[in-house]
Amino acid sequence: RRTAADLRHGKGHPIYNIHSYHTKVPPEAIVRCILDRTAPGDLVFDGFCGSGMTGVAAQLCGDRATVESLGYHIKLPDPAEQTDPAEQTDASAASSPWPDHPPSRPRGAFGPRRAILSDLAPAAAFIASCVNTPADVDRLEHQGEDILAATASQWGWLFQTAHVERQHPKPSPHQETQETIDELASAAASSLTHEALAGRFRRAAEAGFPLVEVDRFVWSDLFACPDCGATFPFHDVAVDDTTGKVARSFGCPSCGRQLTKKQLERVFRPGRDRLLDTTVSTAARQLVLVEYRWQGKRFRKPPDELDLALADAAPRHLDPSLIPVVPLFEGKETSRNRKFGATHVHHFYTWRNLLILGSFRHACRHDRHLLFWFTSQSANLSRLNRYRPGVTYPYNPLSGTFYIGSQTAESNPWVAYRNKLKKLCRAFKTLRQQNIVECRSLAACHLPDASCDYVFTDPPFGGNLAYSELNLLCESWLGLQTRRSEEAIENRQHGKSIDHYRELLTACFRQYYRVLKPGRTMTVLFHHTQPAVWQALQSALWEAGFRIDHIGSLDKRLGTFKQVNLAGSVKQDLLIDLVKPHRPDPDRRPLEPGTCDEVWSFVTRRLAELGRRSDRTAPDETAPETECEPVRLFGRVVAHLLQSGKTVPLSAGDFYEGLSQRYSVIDGRIELPSRGATAAPIRSNP
Repeated sequence: RRTAADLRHGKGHPIYNIHSYHTKVPPEAIVRCILDRTAPGDLVFDGFCGSGMTGVAAQLCGDRATVESLGYHIKLPDPAEQTDPAEQTDASAASSPWPDHPPSRPRGAFGPRRAILSDLAPAAAFIASCVNTPADVDRLEHQGEDILAATASQWGWLFQTAHVERQHPKPSPHQETQETIDELASAAASSLTHEALAGRFRRAAEAGFPLVEVDRFVWSDLFACPDCGATFPFHDVAVDDTTGKVARSFGCPSCGRQLTKKQLERVFRPGRDRLLDTTVSTAARQLVLVEYRWQGKRFRKPPDELDLALADAAPRHLDPSLIPVVPLFEGKETSRNRKFGATHVHHFYTWRNLLILGSFRHACRHDRHLLFWFTSQSANLSRLNRYRPGVTYPYNPLSGTFYIGSQTAESNPWVAYRNKLKKLCRAFKTLRQQNIVECRSLAACHLPDASCDYVFTDPPFGGNLAYSELNLLCESWLGLQTRRSEEAIENRQHGKSIDHYRELLTACFRQYYRVLKPGRTMTVLFHHTQPAVWQALQSALWEAGFRIDHIGSLDKRLGTFKQVNLAGSVKQDLLIDLVKPHRPDPDRRPLEPGTCDEVWSFVTRRLAELGRRSDRTAPDETAPETECEPVRLFGRVVAHLLQSGKTVPLSAGDFYEGLSQRYSVIDGRIELPSRGATAAPIRSNP
């Protein structure tokens, strides 16, 4: 066994990466937690299940390769005396959602655990149900390939372009090639049916015309110069095509004035919205680049007449019955792009990809795993996909937000779904156990009292993420929507204060306390920068009746965008082990307010301890110099206060500022002032 106190795990597991979600815990980290706290066959519960990684981890506890990769040594019982529980799981998975309960074995033993998962968000419950239900991989692969072929035959012409060898600056293409381009562009702009257009493009390719599949179309916002009023695409004036870098300042191509992006005036254009059957004014965008491959080489070209005609052709072929026409409700993320004319879900897509996605969605019908395949690309193929010239990865939505960049990439759906299908099939081959997944609020949990052996949970972190808003794209394609009134978050736009958050969180943890067996453990994964949110969590845990047993940390190695880029953020999550006492303690102390003096006293002791630690560290230990980083020190401070029954008195940002005032900062690490140096005076407030 190896300790699960402080865990470091990346995000590279194939199951972890088959479908995106706003927050995820690497399943290997949860495997460690489950192995160390449960026995094979125990029942694990997660009421904030998100993408279902707790259920995946429960079954991976019976996967020898996974467990041994985490450093555990497996000694299986004598086959003559006991059946391997992993084999029992395989034999029973087809007939029952539960494996046969293996013979009693001690905690920490190898073997799968059972899991019950639930989440309020339909998107989360849907994703979790798919990764916790065995799939017929051969059938999934064949059906997926049939859908790819059928939709490409119907709509593939929309993602084709003419390859023309050009010098730079570009001359006119050969006359014969230009004539074919003009003919196809004219056909695309006509009232021909999509069947007829598909035939035209097919015959042109068969005749030797160099038609090629496009990897992605690049769109740029249009802006106007505040001086001369000239309009131009942002890409043309700000982006260096050679280096891929975006300039901070640039000259107006008309009058030459040096400008920054903030000085530009956005251009709006009215247009007919066929789905709303009305004219709407939206931020104008222009097609600026076409990227494709020809004979193994990558090419990039400005759009020609055919490319522009195909972009305009898509709306004429839309089937409104296949597209979700869902208005955006009021919220921080859902209202972010309202000023640019985005008022409905379909405004987050180009007309071309909207048409193709509608066709894919219709082909997937009501098959769970095919729909899982479909929704896995609902964000990547939207306008949330930023164009980043210097980044080779084709899909770059900014996580945790509905940010639409000034340069967006309209990626090829067939490339996206073809590659995803291969990854899905590989990942689903490793999933053999069916777990129970429900879509319901944890506050309305119906499990029997004292029915669960262990709880692992990753609750919402205050107002960090508005799940109901961020799930809207995926849920709209599924025809579902989260009940926002029951969402345990802090959200000013939804009328939810920190008090609402604390009340909902308390109701949820009371349910955890009720269903957990006495003497058993619940592990809570949590992080935040603000003391009010920590106090809400502490209050909820105290009101529910839990006792803190131990606190460790989880380093996911690759942080979220906010964790990496925002000052005052927290880079590590705390793993808080709590125990349900066999009997409630009537004399337990209430929470006490923590003080800043206590914080700095702890930091000084911690730095002195790290300074005395030997240079030789155990394989699982964090090196002393890493422990001296501000983000890790904040986590240790919060852990100390939680375990002491004290509230957190200061934010992460104030803590970091206080460190720089009181201690030496060397290469980003905090150290005690050297002898003779004078530290800043300690104040009662940071």
